[in-house]
Amino acid sequence: TYLISKAKVNVAKKNFSAVKNDYEIYLESGSIIEEVANRNPTDLIKFDFVRIENISQYEKDSTLDVVGMVINVDDIQQITTRTTQKNINKRDITIADQSEYQIILTLWGQTAEKYGPSILNTVIACKNVRVGDFAGRNLSVFNGTSFLVDVDIKEPKELRDWYTSRDEGRPFASLSSSGSVAIDKNEPKKTLAQAKNEKLGHNERTDYFSTKATILFIKKEGVSYPACPTCKKKVLEDGDEWRCEKCSRNYPEPDHRYIMTISVADFSDYAWFQCFNESAIVIMGREAKELIKLCGENVDLYEECFDHACLKSFVFRCRAKTEIYNEQTRIRYTVTGIAPVDYAARARELYKDIEIMRNN
Repeated sequence: TYLISKAKVNVAKKNFSAVKNDYEIYLESGSIIEEVANRNPTDLIKFDFVRIENISQYEKDSTLDVVGMVINVDDIQQITTRTTQKNINKRDITIADQSEYQIILTLWGQTAEKYGPSILNTVIACKNVRVGDFAGRNLSVFNGTSFLVDVDIKEPKELRDWYTSRDEGRPFASLSSSGSVAIDKNEPKKTLAQAKNEKLGHNERTDYFSTKATILFIKKEGVSYPACPTCKKKVLEDGDEWRCEKCSRNYPEPDHRYIMTISVADFSDYAWFQCFNESAIVIMGREAKELIKLCGENVDLYEECFDHACLKSFVFRCRAKTEIYNEQTRIRYTVTGIAPVDYAARARELYKDIEIMRNN
């Protein structure tokens, strides 16, 4: 914390700053800066936290404040930047909050090196993180970000109390995944019969809709693929190692990522949905590498995982698009978002629909 005097105050040039301020302080040759000892800097930070479920409403490159429980910490990776061709460390962590949504937050450089597995199950508060739109929505820190762990303010305390009392087995919906985004509350809601009768996805169109459906069956064949731990592309066995052609690297073992086909139904019809990694994690309640390991250790428990995932209902966000397979044209439904059913909200929606029908 610093005491600044003999500086100049100007109207803020907001196109050069992510800070929501009306004025800026310019330091001049005669300005004086003195450090104030024994002062907690978090006392002076004003947060405007955004719930994770609402981040999808923000445009790419927007900045916002977020508080989240760290539920996953990935290993550190080294990547080469496109512009400078320099190597830089990055680490992805996953955070969640009371909205029952999770999102990936990317740490860079020294922040990625400093904050590793030790921050798992801690609450972080971030001032000024940047919104990205790669694979749904994600967040990343940059030079203007304040990254605070277990800060002593109201919102992190409330989040920790909520998380402690939460059912551990209930999965979070995800804003970040391979081609996955959150359920948009304004998405057109359709039954499966309506989606088919209205020919969504026909004639080279791409249509999006959301639907509540129950999983009837999960195809076990080809449920996942061995993936590169860095770029997530498929890797091939190369002797005792695994080779990624895109990264031109060998790994002692692969990651595993879901690519799942499920049969779903509602009261009106049934359909086949294609699910990718994050959506499938919500359905199965565990990551693909855990499931593959279980297959080799305990086949009965492996089979029980699929049985347990069936007959569960979710709200699916789907992309409908025409594709040609074996010289036949068909509509492919791809799950781009998934969320647990909020039965109270669902009941309110149905009540509104009934009122509309009565009035008509």
